[in-house]
Amino acid sequence: MDGEIIEIRENELCKCRSFWDMSEDLTSDRLYGFVKRNIRRAFVFKTEDGYIGGCALFVREDGNGHLSHFNVASEYRCQGIGSRLIDFAEQYFRSREVAVFGLNVMKNNVDAIRLYERKGFKYAFDKTPEKIYMTKQLTVKPRVDYNTELIQTVIYLADVKDKTHQNIGNRYYCGEIDRRFEEYKNHAAVTVTRELIRNRNFNYIRPHRAAVRFIDLLSGKDELTDWAKLIRQFENDTGYRSFFTSISDYFNRILADVRLCPLNDWKEYIEKYFCSRADLCLTVSPLDGNYGFIVGRVAYVVRCAPYYDGNKEIPFSESAFAKGIAHEYAHCFVNPVVEANKSLIENYPVFFDKHINMPGFYNVDYAVINEYWVRAFAIRFMERMGFRDFDIDGEYKRQRQMFIYIDEFVDTLKKYEQSDDSFEKFYPTNITELLNGITK
Repeated sequence: MDGEIIEIRENELCKCRSFWDMSEDLTSDRLYGFVKRNIRRAFVFKTEDGYIGGCALFVREDGNGHLSHFNVASEYRCQGIGSRLIDFAEQYFRSREVAVFGLNVMKNNVDAIRLYERKGFKYAFDKTPEKIYMTKQLTVKPRVDYNTELIQTVIYLADVKDKTHQNIGNRYYCGEIDRRFEEYKNHAAVTVTRELIRNRNFNYIRPHRAAVRFIDLLSGKDELTDWAKLIRQFENDTGYRSFFTSISDYFNRILADVRLCPLNDWKEYIEKYFCSRADLCLTVSPLDGNYGFIVGRVAYVVRCAPYYDGNKEIPFSESAFAKGIAHEYAHCFVNPVVEANKSLIENYPVFFDKHINMPGFYNVDYAVINEYWVRAFAIRFMERMGFRDFDIDGEYKRQRQMFIYIDEFVDTLKKYEQSDDSFEKFYPTNITELLNGITK
């Protein structure tokens, strides 16, 4: 159908009642208020018959996009208008360098869900018992995350180095934190964080999960809610936001190197390898990493950043960074499969007895198996992607020091590469054969 997509202001919303459920008194309508205050922008499909469909678009505080009020008048459906509106929304968000955008849809709206799936959207999470949230990733956009750095600063000030995994060799960044926050080392947020680390294992991946959920923690009734409120208090008492802004040039120098990497190509390769996908949120942290975990349908990868050396230079190795991305993103696909099949590895004490001196963060049997798979995959990733400056032989030698059966896991992945199975299907039928062969 002929027509064009145009932006409208709040005074024209009265022309959209054929597809939007607008109040008689427009000024009392939520969309009217959003558009008037420039919180959302309203777009409509205009034809010679008038406005026959539309949507509202905005970029949230977390940098992701949201599409709302998506609808087409019933008599004009199944003519490609909805598809054109979604394409328009995608281009709108791409032009604003948005990495992911999403929308709400009722679970019983099967036709809409099919359309969104055809356009590349995937289920993310249940918004309510009746409604789901779907997302589409447009690009991998690395970031230095404000909440992550806020929490990592408090952890650094807690000074429990024997329990944490922070990169305190980053002399520039740690020096800036010492200089700015020395007087706050006894702040209530620091004291409580220190207790959580010492007594409740609040370290390694857990603070990063808390950073992802920080806003929900503040407004909820979680066991970490009181802690989150103290972190907010620390932020306000210390003027942390001004500190974060003051070193933005440092963050931007790091991100400039990371953005030169073919991140989308790496993501596509890893997803095809495991026959699965997720929206990838890549966080670069000067203080802590390296972790990969799933929340809903979003994969969070936290990579420890390159950092200033004594001469304020930032050495950066693309191949080393790539191997870290492969390792941590693989965790997002490997861990759920291994942990869903924990019973398959219960009867191999000979294997696990050889790994009793592993670091504390590999504190359960399935964590050791997770690590074997992702380390083996990282080797295969580097071999197959052809990084010329990467020492594959040296990597095998380094991994064999702790992961003594790494060669057997790599060989099993080579077998997987020759199959037509997904990793989810391959793993249960091959893990016992692998462990039997190792322990016989």
